[in-house]
Amino acid sequence: MPYLLLVTTLAIGCGESPSTSEPVTQAASLSTATLTVEGMTCGSCEVTIRVAATKLDGVESVEVSYDKGSATVEYDAARIEPAAVAKAITDLGYPATVEEG
Repeated sequence: MPYLLLVTTLAIGCGESPSTSEPVTQAASLSTATLTVEGMTCGSCEVTIRVAATKLDGVESVEVSYDKGSATVEYDAARIEPAAVAKAITDLGYPATVEEG
């Protein structure tokens, strides 16, 4: 019986248009910044930084590499500046600066 309920629930949602009440960030409105991040030593450091940065309002995604000592941030420039992301990462104990150009 639970199986039928699941199938029925999935079928009901099929073909419905998405709700317009939730804001959708358009890819064209996103900017990208690369940050130099010091003090990372392992994959756990990457995860800590990525999780904290993606919680910031306006940050869409973060790719972190401890090997390269960098983080690439995709963000909404109307909601957050790269310097604010760098400060949040620095506050975690990993000094971060925005790379120019």
